[in-house]
Amino acid sequence: MKILHYTLKKKWFDMEMSGEKSEEYREITPYWQRRLTHFGEYITEVNGIYMGTEPRVFDAVKARNGYRKNVPTFMRECLGINVGIGNPEWGAPDYPVFIIKLGKLVNNNKNK
Repeated sequence: MKILHYTLKKKWFDMEMSGEKSEEYREITPYWQRRLTHFGEYITEVNGIYMGTEPRVFDAVKARNGYRKNVPTFMRECLGINVGIGNPEWGAPDYPVFIIKLGKLVNNNKNK
């Protein structure tokens, strides 16, 4: 199983774990480009930012609430990654970002 790992602040962690928030947003930076896309021969431009044309495929995402050793975590299905304008109520900026689509809750470790 291929899993994408990321860390969230409590507000977004709780919303994603409950299913209230069904997307996660990440800036289009070289770091997230390397993690979320395949760089190939063909490169696409999105508002002056160049990215690989094909997103990587993940089976699930695993989110952590903070950086300490024993923090709450959950895992949800990953339904795909694209680029676009996200929902501002869910913390998205008003410019294109990576949008990670979240599916069903696979498991959680809220009480850790």
